[in-house]
Amino acid sequence: DFYRRASWAPDGSVILATTESQRAHILAVDASTHTAPRLLHASRSPSPLLDAVWYPIPASSVAPHHEGEEEEGREDAVGTTAWCFAESHRDLPIRLTSSVDGSSRGSYAIMDHVERYIGPHSLAFSPDLSRMYCGVYGGLAVVPLSQPGLNTHSSLPLSGAKGEGGGQRGIVSALTTTAYAGDSEQELVAVGTYDGTVGIYAIHPASLPAAADHTATVHNRDEARRIAQRSCLAGWREVEGEGITQLKFHPALPHILFVASRKSDHICVYDTRYLFGNTNRWSFRPLLQPSGSNAQRGGALLARLYRPGSRTHQRLHFDIDWAGRMLAAGDQDGTIRIWKIDGSRFTDSAPESESENDEDLLLTLEPVLVWQAHADAIGSVSFHPFQPWLLSVSGSRHWPEAAESSSSEDQDQSRKNIWSTRDSSLRIWSF
Repeated sequence: DFYRRASWAPDGSVILATTESQRAHILAVDASTHTAPRLLHASRSPSPLLDAVWYPIPASSVAPHHEGEEEEGREDAVGTTAWCFAESHRDLPIRLTSSVDGSSRGSYAIMDHVERYIGPHSLAFSPDLSRMYCGVYGGLAVVPLSQPGLNTHSSLPLSGAKGEGGGQRGIVSALTTTAYAGDSEQELVAVGTYDGTVGIYAIHPASLPAAADHTATVHNRDEARRIAQRSCLAGWREVEGEGITQLKFHPALPHILFVASRKSDHICVYDTRYLFGNTNRWSFRPLLQPSGSNAQRGGALLARLYRPGSRTHQRLHFDIDWAGRMLAAGDQDGTIRIWKIDGSRFTDSAPESESENDEDLLLTLEPVLVWQAHADAIGSVSFHPFQPWLLSVSGSRHWPEAAESSSSEDQDQSRKNIWSTRDSSLRIWSF
């Protein structure tokens, strides 16, 4: 077994780590003793875990001491903050889970027209934290957190109607949100799909379609589709990789968007202001790549951060610190790179250590720190919110070379049952 992904709680008190065997581990870290993370509890799902994200505000604190209750053993519990995380699983409702004991604080079920639960492949909370955006096949489900239950969500189809082109098709595999500077009543939602498209939508919560059950009429879906098309500010198709795996807005410069794709060697950096208003945005065509002597660095595609990943199908998650100063990413070979991404990096007055690539004249940001952290692919990295720490996890499936066998059936069965990892570890790095 190995960890697929791990991230700090918003206060850095615990770690949420998900494994290949469909388990979710909550680990505690003692900053004063510098000991290895301690497992608090673990839960296992009957179906694959698709996504898990922390809710940025604590849900509550541990219940206070009551008269007659034993004092012994409560030293660690008193005053502990209870954080929650949303988790989605295949064919199961979304759960809001407590980090203290793994109990459910809320359940949000999305059911389709054949009365089957839909597990979103991606989750993101709205900027005001009152809603949860859920990425499903060909669209979004927007769930009000104050209304748990069955089909309390608004559906927003992102693909064109049958027989029509345009829109985003396929599984919505990546989501991120930020406040919209152009209109305080709207919020920006960036949507990535396994089809390789990226769309940016200005969503007005009041204009979202009303919640409807799985028997909604075609008329209702068509109206929701028109709302999505009107909300689309920008849309394009990535030319590198095989599907979008992660999107992130710059915390301090929300017009800067970072895009990572599966089987890609680069994290692309876009200035979305150059994309808003494109008349072809609903067609989701590939962006013209700057090339030749007349190429301008100030276009939509600002830079590409080199992060080797073309030899693995695994998601390789990057992270940005809370202030937007650093970006860290692991690669398929176990190397971690850290770049400076503060505001001055994306202006014409770039430092001398940065240069323009002769091939496409894009801004080339060289990492300020590179080290061999693991002996296997790094599934994710995560900055601690307050300490100078970086969390990383590694591991991937490696199959043995085909051995000589008189029976091809025995050989296939052997390869199916035997796989190994070169380095399945969770590590915390201090700077």
